[in-house]
Amino acid sequence: MREILDQTSGQLKGNPPVRHRHLPSREKSSNPRPSHSVCLSLSPRRFHVGTGSKTVGSMSVQGRLRVASGPVLCRFGAGFFAQFQSRLKCKHCPNNTLYLWPRLSPVANKNFHARRTDRQHNFAQPCAQQHPQHAAPGSQATFAQAAHRLLPSAHTPYNPQSMPEKIIRDPVHDVIALRVDRPLDGLLFRLINAAEFQRLRRIRQLGLASLAYPGADHSRYSHSLGVMETARKILAQLGESFVIDPEMRTLCLVGALLHDLGHGPFSHVFERVSNIDHEEATRRVILDPASEVHRLLAAYDRQLPERLVQFLAGTPQRVFYHDIIASQLDADRMDYLLRDNLMTGSQYGSYDLNWLLHALTIDPASNRLAVNAKGISALEAYLQSRYHMYRNVYFHKVVRSAEGMIRLALQRAKRLAVQDRLTWPGRDHAVYKCLLGQSLTPAEFSLLDDSSMLECLKAWSCGEDPALAAMCRGLLFRRLYKVIDLSQIEDPTELQRITQIARDTITAAGGDPAYDMFLDEPEDTPYEVQFSPTDKTAAGILVIDAAGKMQEFSAISPLSAALNQQLMFRRLHVRAELKVEITGRMKDL
Repeated sequence: MREILDQTSGQLKGNPPVRHRHLPSREKSSNPRPSHSVCLSLSPRRFHVGTGSKTVGSMSVQGRLRVASGPVLCRFGAGFFAQFQSRLKCKHCPNNTLYLWPRLSPVANKNFHARRTDRQHNFAQPCAQQHPQHAAPGSQATFAQAAHRLLPSAHTPYNPQSMPEKIIRDPVHDVIALRVDRPLDGLLFRLINAAEFQRLRRIRQLGLASLAYPGADHSRYSHSLGVMETARKILAQLGESFVIDPEMRTLCLVGALLHDLGHGPFSHVFERVSNIDHEEATRRVILDPASEVHRLLAAYDRQLPERLVQFLAGTPQRVFYHDIIASQLDADRMDYLLRDNLMTGSQYGSYDLNWLLHALTIDPASNRLAVNAKGISALEAYLQSRYHMYRNVYFHKVVRSAEGMIRLALQRAKRLAVQDRLTWPGRDHAVYKCLLGQSLTPAEFSLLDDSSMLECLKAWSCGEDPALAAMCRGLLFRRLYKVIDLSQIEDPTELQRITQIARDTITAAGGDPAYDMFLDEPEDTPYEVQFSPTDKTAAGILVIDAAGKMQEFSAISPLSAALNQQLMFRRLHVRAELKVEITGRMKDL
């Protein structure tokens, strides 16, 4: 845990005072100018720290302490943090003061940190050890321990020598901190280190998008961590006003972390050829007793693997916890839009995540996730960013060309494997088994990644099959198919005539139309207004309007009509050397 306070001072007889680094000199005057006051009230065994009538934190006390309250400094600086000073004094050492500085942010407005830095009085040791004559029987409290208990979810005393905290630096969320001495955080950290989850380091989030955006080499691993952190922030925000069930919190965070566990190489491309659905693969890994993930979940709770699979399926009854994992406003989309925008450098997918999180609430009637009126603009920006990312990144013509070529290459390799003509890899290789639709053991599945597929592409590029070798060389050295845009053609008859011209041209040139061309029609709807029983994420987003009435987003925002329209491209991808001839024959029509 990072500590934001590193100067505390007190004055003992014969020792000069130490200047407060955080306080201006006028705070030393006898009549400081107050800008805010913190009320500290003592009740048996607990202090409550609050601003006015609102309690913002509390701490347990087991020793003899007294409170000094009064004017404090209120400073707003970069990052919109407000810092307030409150003081706790040892009853028997009144000249020694421990200063507590709550650090408040728009996302987590309860985040108290303090530590002992006074050289004359060791607050990190029990007061009884320094002043045995003042200790009450059984008193074990320390000032540092008491200050640390200001953290609402803390379960263990503060140890100044070591902190059982694991820090992950993330380009989107900055710091992802896990306190491994807490049961849930400890489980999440152990799952992160499981072999099946570590495999996601070797699965690119955007597949072959780096051929168009060189920076898009980030992995499913970093995205899964980001989804977990986003889900934690959502639950923290909702926990300010609603009771969060501990068991459902566990299912939600573990589900957020493991939701992409079954993804194959090159993102969604591989599963279209191998017919291995990544959601079904995720369920198999969780339920397989031989997997490390299953053993960790079962060690935490014997029923957790089965309950997690049911939770990811949205059963038995869909509530706001499920919305956090899979909906039109879920942690998955919130993270990948910002992450893909950052790593591609596209500048199309940015939106105000913090404000959107701050506006989240729960609809009491349906027990579903909702957004209050202050978050409507942030919600509109979020949905617009999804539209722009699909239009400019996910449906980019180079990205779609590469994905189409890898799909054709895998289909050709699958055909050769069925005919027993695929010389590499061996029959016991994970890629070979997937091409034939055979099941994999957890150990084999952990080796199925982008690297294993790239090795296959390298071997096939030098193979005996000319069609497969040509496509693999094109993928390895970025010799991709060229694009003929047919998005403006609405007449099916005319579209069929153009594709037939392309087939005839390729055949006349000695090529194979089955592998030297393909028609691509990607489509997506940025916002689904109506609920679809076949799509569990298609339920509309609930919004509380200014009058406090719960409505669907389309009834409030005029942008919903545009976002509800289907985004679609129609492109013909052909071998580069044949594009000029095909377009020339098209113009002769």
